[in-house]
Amino acid sequence: MALNYYAITDDDIKTLTSVIKHLSNDELKQLLNDESPTTDIKLEELIKDLPQVQNLEKKKELMLAENKSIAEYNLSKETAFRQLKQSLYESHQEALELKKTLERKKDKLDEYNRQTSLDITLALLQTASAQAEEESEDLASSFLSSKMNLDDFLKEYIEKRKLSHLRRIKTEKLMELVRSQSSNDASLQPIRQAPGPPMPSSSTNPFGTPPYPITSTYPDDLPAFPFSRPVHR
Repeated sequence: MALNYYAITDDDIKTLTSVIKHLSNDELKQLLNDESPTTDIKLEELIKDLPQVQNLEKKKELMLAENKSIAEYNLSKETAFRQLKQSLYESHQEALELKKTLERKKDKLDEYNRQTSLDITLALLQTASAQAEEESEDLASSFLSSKMNLDDFLKEYIEKRKLSHLRRIKTEKLMELVRSQSSNDASLQPIRQAPGPPMPSSSTNPFGTPPYPITSTYPDDLPAFPFSRPVHR
């Protein structure tokens, strides 16, 4: 039957009993024993006339109308929803790109700070190494001018030379590290364009003017040519 969704309660049974008690015995037997469509229809009409069933039908119609209204409202917002969804996706992609850009800039800044820290440390270490070297030379000058005795000179001079030697080694190692970092950074830079060919010079020297002064490496007291050769007998 089409009324299977109804939940029959005690009140429904009492109401149905009050309806069928006015039927005759023959009518009741017909409802119970007759399985013809006519009897089923009559029984269904009796049930539909119950107040509880009519209330359920009204609630059903109200729920259907409400669901239809909600569905129509959702459909009317579908275009705006899709646009907002696309906008959210684009904003998310833009945020990801900004995050990548920020990470690259942060890495670059960290590398710059690290390189700057290395340069400052190298400068300080070079200064300290030069200071230790100068102090050891001052000790030697004091000893040579008889301002220090031998024992004090040896004790202080050896300590200063050890300190100067250690600082010089650290300076050289740090310089190698700085040069290595500079080489790595330079390898990431675009290759510069090769310089153009040399232009002819107005000088009488066909090779142009050298970038440094040319001095003679020969001593000034050489004898003038021709000079006499030794005679072997």
